[in-house]
Amino acid sequence: MQVLFLKDVKGIGRRSEIKNVSDGYARNFLLPRGLATVATVEAMQKKKEAEFVETVRMEKTAMISKKLASLTLQFEVLTGKGGELIGGVSGEDISQELATRGFLVQKVLLTHSLRKIGEHVVELDLGYGTRVKIRVILTGKTKK
Repeated sequence: MQVLFLKDVKGIGRRSEIKNVSDGYARNFLLPRGLATVATVEAMQKKKEAEFVETVRMEKTAMISKKLASLTLQFEVLTGKGGELIGGVSGEDISQELATRGFLVQKVLLTHSLRKIGEHVVELDLGYGTRVKIRVILTGKTKK
């Protein structure tokens, strides 16, 4: 029986691959678990459509990463009497600022909040295996 794999099955087939497997293996293992479907004309059409959508998403992500690579974000952070920062800039702050500029980021890769005045390089995960680094500048603003 020819099946279209919906998920990777170790040692048997990879996602979006079409292979011949025994009828019993397909009926008793692959199909009930949703790992594969019978390779019909409709399934093949759905596969082509899914590949097209995936290609468009990857191209769009690549365009967004090029735009983000040239972007610099600037934040004003309150400083105390000795020039010490009061608070910092978190990944959530960076994500919200990017959202106001029209960029939806899957994840901001920060291990801790930015707490030093100056320039920082922050890595963003855009999904689909795409990561990009942006510049974030912190400036001090004295507390009145």
